[in-house]
Amino acid sequence: MLRLVLCISVVVPMMMGVQAPGCDMTTNDEVTNPKAIFIGDSIFDLSGKISDHLEVLSGEQYRDYAVSLEEIADIIAQYERAKTEDPEIRTVIMDGGGNDVLMGYEEQCSNGVSAECEAIIAYVKTELDGLLATMNADGVKHVVFLEYYHLKGDKAKLNQAVDYLDEQLALSCSEAAIDCYFVECRTAFEGHPEYINDDNVHPSDPGSEVLVELIWAVMVENDIEQNEDDTDLDTDTGGDGDGDSDSDGDSDGDTDGDSDGDGDADGDSDSDSDTDEEPGGDDDDDAGASADGESCSCRAVGDSSTGRFSWLNSLF
Repeated sequence: MLRLVLCISVVVPMMMGVQAPGCDMTTNDEVTNPKAIFIGDSIFDLSGKISDHLEVLSGEQYRDYAVSLEEIADIIAQYERAKTEDPEIRTVIMDGGGNDVLMGYEEQCSNGVSAECEAIIAYVKTELDGLLATMNADGVKHVVFLEYYHLKGDKAKLNQAVDYLDEQLALSCSEAAIDCYFVECRTAFEGHPEYINDDNVHPSDPGSEVLVELIWAVMVENDIEQNEDDTDLDTDTGGDGDGDSDSDGDSDGDTDGDSDGDGDADGDSDSDSDTDEEPGGDDDDDAGASADGESCSCRAVGDSSTGRFSWLNSLF
């Protein structure tokens, strides 16, 4: 139950705002990692660049349920839809709450935080608290939550409300029982108007690339979705907690009680019941003996595996 608030000094995305209604671009037919999902608003959905770039970095395609113009209640529904399609969710990459401020409360949240603006943001936090609790109860391991950056141009009047919204979203993330990583990168967007489109709200292609690098850096640093082999799942069916299907307490898959995997109980790696580690049944220590003591020509065959190369340092 690690509760982390992570601050990385690079670019962060912003709320989805005034734009033609988005459409659900979810195409989950080509998903290679169904245990990781996107939910959220047009920061993720409008151009689709974040999911595209993350696919390049990770080498995997996650399930995508983000939809433009969605408010926090809709984003909760996105999660429920994802569960309906496949309940085995391990990691959620998300944002949410921005449209609750930008749509319907823009006047109340302009040039300060009015009582009405504070109330809608309190509502967003309460809903997010509940969503994170539900995810934890469902067995989700990690949440990567993307903060909203400062808007520009005629939308800059909402930035005080954005600050307060981010503060409450970060608080919800830090208070949650689930591992929730709040990707805080507003300062990276400062001084880079090219990271935001001409609508003054959504990230441009370069801005989306920066956001993806931030998300991926958090995922690499915290070992989130770095192993495709589901090493967090216990495959033990023998009831002894060793990860294999027998009940002898070792992890070699046989029932003899030692850990050599050969089926006898002598502790060596052959199957002849003596202790000389040779495939014959005698006890001499020649380079490989048969049961009658004659030597044979043998070679050891091993296997090797390589882990995924972590190239975090090349991101920036």
